Amino acid sequence: MIVSSASINQTPRDWEGNISRIQSVIDHCAAAGATLIVTPELSISGYGCEDYFYQEKLTDTALQALSCLRIPEGVLVTVGLPVLFCNRLYNAVALLQNNDDGRIIQGMAFKKQLAMNGIHYEARWFSKWESGSVVETDQITGYPIAIGDPVFDYCGYRIGFETCEESWVPNRSARALFERGVDIIINASASHFAIGKFEARKQLVIDGSRTFGAAYIYSNLNGCEAGRAVYDGGCLIASGGDIVAQGERLHFTDSAVIFAAIDAHDNRLVHQMNSQTAEYSHIQTDTIHLQPAHLSQQTDKTAPAQIHHWENSEHLQHEEAVRAVALGLRDWSKKTCTNGFALSLSGGADSALVAAATHLSVYLELAEYKQKSLKLSRHLTQFLPASSEEKETSPGDIPALTKQIMQRYMLTLYQGTRNSSETTLNAAQSVATGTGAAFDDWDIDPLIANYRALSEKTIGRPLTWEQDDIPLQNIQARVRAPGIWMLANIENKLLLTTSNMSEGAVGYVTMDGDSSGVLAPISGITKGRILNILRWLNSDGILVNDTHYRLTCLQPVVDQRPTAELRPEQQNDEDDLMPFEILDRIVELFMVKRKCQQTILAILTGEFPQYSHPQMNQYVDLFFRLFKRNQWKRERQAPGFHIEVNSLDPKTYGRFSLFTG
Repeated sequence: MIVSSASINQTPRDWEGNISRIQSVIDHCAAAGATLIVTPELSISGYGCEDYFYQEKLTDTALQALSCLRIPEGVLVTVGLPVLFCNRLYNAVALLQNNDDGRIIQGMAFKKQLAMNGIHYEARWFSKWESGSVVETDQITGYPIAIGDPVFDYCGYRIGFETCEESWVPNRSARALFERGVDIIINASASHFAIGKFEARKQLVIDGSRTFGAAYIYSNLNGCEAGRAVYDGGCLIASGGDIVAQGERLHFTDSAVIFAAIDAHDNRLVHQMNSQTAEYSHIQTDTIHLQPAHLSQQTDKTAPAQIHHWENSEHLQHEEAVRAVALGLRDWSKKTCTNGFALSLSGGADSALVAAATHLSVYLELAEYKQKSLKLSRHLTQFLPASSEEKETSPGDIPALTKQIMQRYMLTLYQGTRNSSETTLNAAQSVATGTGAAFDDWDIDPLIANYRALSEKTIGRPLTWEQDDIPLQNIQARVRAPGIWMLANIENKLLLTTSNMSEGAVGYVTMDGDSSGVLAPISGITKGRILNILRWLNSDGILVNDTHYRLTCLQPVVDQRPTAELRPEQQNDEDDLMPFEILDRIVELFMVKRKCQQTILAILTGEFPQYSHPQMNQYVDLFFRLFKRNQWKRERQAPGFHIEVNSLDPKTYGRFSLFTG
């Protein structure tokens, strides 16, 4: 049997768009000879509907949308959708086949394990189904179908389902499917991106195939589907315990598909030779037989997808992080139908990475479309001059075209004060020029002077750095917000903030200043990683179509130490806080390992012997004092992307009380 798996970039409740993208996948895969086509979890409705799942008639609309799909003869397709049964909502995968009677839904598998850790909260909306339970009902479709945990037989191939979270738990569903003699396990997933997570996901697929004697077909979402989580695609097909096809990750096209020709014999040997195989009666009693068809023998169009060289890079974590942020930025611009981005460019590391990632969101999309010989996407052609010949053709000179688009796609502004230096101004100009962004610089000292004079009039005394250090620092950051907001509004652009995870943990951010904006694209990345990524982009470069693409415009940023430039004297962020390597390690131990303050101090004392015990104790104590004090700042942070394994986003991951002792 020739099988295929698709990663698709969907949007919650975009019924017409979601169905159109699924139909394109079906048509492409069927034309290539696929008999079984697998699409991601909740691919009809979108995974991230959240409380829209409660909305009246949402499940009816999902079923109506599903009915619009055209299923070719002799082809099986799986799609995900929310289903209401006995007044309970279930996360379902429907198996579709175009039967002689015109009824395309042959049955549905309901999710048996719901994701409730990390960024997921599925039990808020969905009910769990009991493993092994199968019910025949006409409540959903108007005609009888098997729902719950069915096994299907198609031309002698027994097909079962293990949906996303079910493969991550100790008693995974594949174990029970092995006992039921299943040949093919389908995993429709919405597994979010995190640095390094793909290898763990890949191992689950390999183990599912090898241990349970099955061909394992894994499908996953791709793109920033609902605004926060980025999904990285990476479809997989395994047989005999080996990956036989691996799909693209973090792609910029609507979908990417893989194919493989599978033979049940080698997998069935695992069942035949295993002493734990179930009895015959148990295998047969729960099987739904599908209408047989001739299995395609066409193989010329089904070669495994090529794995891009960046997947094997020694800097894989940097490659992953930058591509995830770039894809997230592209989807925010595309799905909000806005006119690109605005950014307050300070000349420092954080804003430089945001500008670089925005530039790469354009560059990577153009490079992918050129590599696939596709015409420019409508999302990017709007930023080209009306006379441009590139609009109707495959992209040509990618670096030049990227800068041409960036002139209209991103507006940047440097807002200097008497405390700002030529160093940061030059760095900001270098980043803007190198990325192609539109750039201007303002002197905002007169605005600050006016606020200072008005405040002194109200309080009846002069403001001094000795007595009013924090207010005098913060007013500079806050005065920068109205101007860039105004420019963003004028051009209908999304204002980006530059908050990072490390400084967000300790509240080293000015509310309504550098935190002001719509989206915080790097809030899920630690400061240490940001600095390392900038050095790597400058010296090595990101791998694009097997060529290193360097952003040497980052050199002036790499050469300087991070500074806020809000005081008259020279200011250094690490002097205000602590060395970033220590801060990042504390965040990891606290957020990922869930260690207490005393344990963290003991660990760090051993890991950083160059610092005295009193000094390390001071750093750890400072972290916990600032962390507890600044939860309200994290509550007000703009939405960001989940990039590191952990996150401080209180709406999806790091949920802490506003007050704590």
